[in-house]
Amino acid sequence: TLDQWRTKYFQLRESKLSAGTVGLHKLTWQYLTDNFGDAARIDRINRLDAAEWRAWLCKKDISESSVAMHIRNAKVFFQTAVDLDLIISNPFDRESGAAPKVSKNWAEITDDDLAKIIDACPDGPWRRVFALCRWAGLRIGEAVRLRWDDLKWDTNILIVRPKGGKENTKQKWR
Repeated sequence: TLDQWRTKYFQLRESKLSAGTVGLHKLTWQYLTDNFGDAARIDRINRLDAAEWRAWLCKKDISESSVAMHIRNAKVFFQTAVDLDLIISNPFDRESGAAPKVSKNWAEITDDDLAKIIDACPDGPWRRVFALCRWAGLRIGEAVRLRWDDLKWDTNILIVRPKGGKENTKQKWR
């Protein structure tokens, strides 16, 4: 059943996923069980059911990008079941999980704008973190994780380490 597979899936995968990913996976599982029910057998969910689930998601008050993410998550859940020989095929394999193209209306931030933002920061540490993120191209978590030995003053190099020291699709050494 969906409920049994969810429990087993998290036993197998939770330690390999970040806390944020676990939270998103749990939300996808919630949407699956809201639609199909906890007692639905995973070997009875077919491609028509997957397409109808996508349509059901689209009617909810969530963005197209979120729908695409939930489709990608469902693909992973069911492909893992295929890989473990629990089901023969992945009913979500033909559903597109591609996020829609977002038109980016970038605006140039002038030096005056940056000065105003830095002045609006509550204190020195916030100003330094903002400056590192803006001028060194760091994410806030990367700036916070910096250590003194990550700064190579003699060669003007800044080493950015992934969280926990382990590379993944979202974090790399650079």
